Amino acid sequence: MLLDVVYNHFGPDGNYLPHYAGAFFRDDIPTPWGAAIDFRVPAVDWDRTAHNVLTMEWVDGIALSDHARLREAGVDLRDLARKVIQSFLRHALRDGFFHADMHPGNLFLDTEGRLVAVDFGIMGRLGARERRFLAEILLGFITRNYRRVAEVHFEAGYVPAHHSVENFA
Repeated sequence: MLLDVVYNHFGPDGNYLPHYAGAFFRDDIPTPWGAAIDFRVPAVDWDRTAHNVLTMEWVDGIALSDHARLREAGVDLRDLARKVIQSFLRHALRDGFFHADMHPGNLFLDTEGRLVAVDFGIMGRLGARERRFLAEILLGFITRNYRRVAEVHFEAGYVPAHHSVENFA
């Protein structure tokens, strides 16, 4: 779990703890394309956090599961969908570390239009090799090259070699 990594490395009184906890989602760090401003991780409440309990600041916003409130607020749902998928892909493909439970109940839209994720009990990691496979699979789906999608699954070892690429495609 994220907290274990941070806690074990820096200890409960480490001055850099909050910085490194938030740095796993590096959207505030400038890139050649600028800093991402559409995703936020709540601040850790270190006074109420222990080795097995991660407590974060209260989040005010609209849960993405509350479609009626999103419509009432005039939220552009296409833009919201773009933010969700771009945030996930940015974290998974760029950082190799991502929120692995990003269902609408764990995502909020704050008053500044940013996504705010909660419930960090399930996190995922992807190495460089897995990131490349994910990118190639997504590209295959986008370009409707389903044969390539199947081939990548076999190259990655996700499908046993005794199966047929043609049948999988």
